[in-house]
Amino acid sequence: MTYFKLPALPFDPSQVSSWLSAETLSFHHGRHHAAYIEKLNALLVGNDLANRSLEQILQHAHGPLFDCAAQSWNHTFYWRGIGLSDGPAQKDPLKGFPNLQRKINESFGTLESFKWVFATTASELFGSGWLWLVENVRTGKLELLSTKNAGEPHPLNQSLKPLLTCDVWEHAYYIDYRNSRTKYVDGFLRSIKWDFVDQNLSNYGTPDMTSLMRPQVIREERRQIVIPRIQPSQNSILDAIKSTFELPLPNAFRK
Repeated sequence: MTYFKLPALPFDPSQVSSWLSAETLSFHHGRHHAAYIEKLNALLVGNDLANRSLEQILQHAHGPLFDCAAQSWNHTFYWRGIGLSDGPAQKDPLKGFPNLQRKINESFGTLESFKWVFATTASELFGSGWLWLVENVRTGKLELLSTKNAGEPHPLNQSLKPLLTCDVWEHAYYIDYRNSRTKYVDGFLRSIKWDFVDQNLSNYGTPDMTSLMRPQVIREERRQIVIPRIQPSQNSILDAIKSTFELPLPNAFRK
């Protein structure tokens, strides 16, 4: 059974061709990302978490189920943070995002300082993993978080709101850069979609990847309320409410 589907890349491959080849995208998205989702669907068969959102699964799963759920979520989030071509806009990438610019300056000093710390931290992360730009929801500060492998504990489980992530598994860059992670990270920093980062910062709550991977899902925390249409034959709005919800009307409202 298919609980989650592989979402299409949110950008044209030509937009990142200066630092990621079509071959890398084909392997990374079409094979690695797809494989995690395929394994996730297999592990969810007969599981109590099968009908939960991906964000909820991350909160409750452990072992292989967590790994596949996290890698599915992480990759979907990763793709949405990149895709901006090199150009004039990148000379002042935070123009139009004053709140994001203020937060970066408060936490890192300048955008250039942020890029240096990000590149250094990503290059020094041993083995496979992810580097995240997150907002600490308790302090309101922006932070960098390094996580190993699929990222357990995941930032979503640490009172941290993900704003951006960089995949530093070798499959993300080996075809193009072999073992030079530094060059790959440099390209990543040039391709960041700052409007995506700003949107995550501005939005309340957890970034929602479930709706991108399972559009038909009805989230458990949301209920659809249908407002009844008043027909000419009905005497009043109260009668309409009574007939819809089958509630007795107080005597004060009865004729």
